[in-house]
Amino acid sequence: MHALLTGSTDGIGRAAAFHISRTGAVKTLVLHGRSADKVSSLAKELREGGPCNVELKIVLGDYSSLESVVELAEEVASVCPELNCVINNAGVLVDYHSLTKDGHEMTLGVNHVAPVVLTLKLLPLLERNKPSRLINVASMAHLYVGMSMAYKDEATGKTIRDGSPLTSIDFSKVNPKVSADFNPYFQYSLSKLGNVFFTTELERRMRLPENCERFKGVVVNCLHPGVIDTKLFNVLSHRLGSSFTPSAVDSGIITIMHLLTSEEGGLVSGRYFNEEGRIAAANAIAENREEMQKFWQVTVTMWAEAFVDGRYKSLNAL
Repeated sequence: MHALLTGSTDGIGRAAAFHISRTGAVKTLVLHGRSADKVSSLAKELREGGPCNVELKIVLGDYSSLESVVELAEEVASVCPELNCVINNAGVLVDYHSLTKDGHEMTLGVNHVAPVVLTLKLLPLLERNKPSRLINVASMAHLYVGMSMAYKDEATGKTIRDGSPLTSIDFSKVNPKVSADFNPYFQYSLSKLGNVFFTTELERRMRLPENCERFKGVVVNCLHPGVIDTKLFNVLSHRLGSSFTPSAVDSGIITIMHLLTSEEGGLVSGRYFNEEGRIAAANAIAENREEMQKFWQVTVTMWAEAFVDGRYKSLNAL
């Protein structure tokens, strides 16, 4: 197998890079990062710090720019034409209002739109090199869109969330352009719902009668890695108030490795897996065709806004 790992230089991505390279779980591992210094340093550590049983390649891409994401897809195709696995791991949680270079809310743009664009640009390569696997790192946060972040009641020790899960989404408010409309936890949970939605919708489209033969052997799944001690969790706990005790970073790669290496990971498609590597129930919104169509249209609109000159007219690869 020849795999791309996005967001490889920190947190879960870094832990996955070490485990994959040490175990030789793939033949080629393409390491993605935004910083040339950081991703080069990681590659050096992997090669010199212990057994490295994979061929390493490096690619750079800034997820806050969709033009950079398109260029990243082109670079991946160039350095690894045998690519047949994408691990969409890169992600952020921004606790202040900011916009991508394309003018989109940062968390939604980086966590949802960028990996959708990258995946669809690489899909012809995955089709050609099948059997292929797409692994999207989501979060259980997608279950709680519309609720507050969980916190523990000091008196009872119980975990509490304020509000109720949404059964539908006001898509006119998912891409706030001003700080007054910005809620950091809503944007993060929404972006993770986007990961689950994309998994479900991509699976549906690949199995349409006109596509099913083309994409036979291509699977896509998503996962919750656990509540893990990463920079992202630190934003949650120290700035937004979560009182969970996180697990060690290495435990966050269990389901990634399961979907990468197991027989089940190559057969099951369109499902959400928990941190123990088991199929779990996703947010029902992700199964709602009307809501998925709206989310897809929001994504297409954000794509079109990034390329008003018409250089890339279509986001659809199938």
